Amino acid sequence: MKIISDLSDDVWHKLGNSSYEWWYFDAIADNGYSFVVTFFYGLPFSPYYNEKIVQLEEGKGLADPSNHVAFYFCLYENARPIAYILSEYTSKNFFASESKVDVKVGNNLLTYDQEQGFLIKINDLALWGRKVEGEIAFKPEFFPSINWPSKTSEHIWNCVAPRCQVHGELTITGLIKKRKIALQAIGYHDHNYGSQPMHKDMKRWHWGRVHPKEQTVIYYIIENNNEPEAFLMVLNDEGKTIYCNQAIYQFKPKKDLMGVEYFSQIKLNSKETNLIINIEKTYKVDQGPFYLRFLASQKLELETETVENIGFAEAFEPAKLFVKAYWPFIKMPIRKYS
Repeated sequence: MKIISDLSDDVWHKLGNSSYEWWYFDAIADNGYSFVVTFFYGLPFSPYYNEKIVQLEEGKGLADPSNHVAFYFCLYENARPIAYILSEYTSKNFFASESKVDVKVGNNLLTYDQEQGFLIKINDLALWGRKVEGEIAFKPEFFPSINWPSKTSEHIWNCVAPRCQVHGELTITGLIKKRKIALQAIGYHDHNYGSQPMHKDMKRWHWGRVHPKEQTVIYYIIENNNEPEAFLMVLNDEGKTIYCNQAIYQFKPKKDLMGVEYFSQIKLNSKETNLIINIEKTYKVDQGPFYLRFLASQKLELETETVENIGFAEAFEPAKLFVKAYWPFIKMPIRKYS
């Protein structure tokens, strides 16, 4: 995995067969609401796409990511999902720019404006007979400078805007009633892309972020096919680097009922300074046969102070996306459009 932070690279890379690319946003508000939004080119979680990838590896057909674009949205209230969208579309319902942040999946839009930041417009059908409409703005507080390590990789993690001021309004229309939700939150945006499926290089992926008042903390642990690697980034309130490098980690492994292995507790130590982060996953908010999402209590110990806050955390086992026995379960929440 190569890690960068570059707004100019937050564009569509138009990668070929079996590739993936996504623009990810999340936010946590003080009033109990939190949400995740993702625009996908080549949905890695789609059994329809992964079947094409398997066929391509057998020398049959193509695995065109443009025919498996998707929009994902999940809104949580007190860690409970109240609106869930996963819509998979074909190329005729997709547009993206190779020169600026401009993505359209179905009727959902992502653009960037220097004054307002990242603008997301949602207009899609959710599960449970609901429709979600609204606009959300992610205004970056800073753009850090990251290029680590110097070597190249098949997989890029562009940590574009790790701390954003978020505001917007959503309207959720159900079968019986309509509700409007105002959002004011601290948010996060990154952009991942790769030229081949993740399971080729990654066995398991643990990721998390947390926003104490004066710091931004992001970590990942990748158990790859060689040796596991851990990365820890801590930024101050101006986006200046406190620490950005490999980390030493200890963990308590645990398995979910669906068999996903995750770390119920993680302790990451920087190699160069007296900096420790403890992660204790507390609220499971999403799960599947290959994936878990948590709202996690996370504590950062610096040389002069200790701070604590709630942040999102994830555990992901990409190889399970290619286990055909799981495909019927993974397809269930996907609304497929031709």
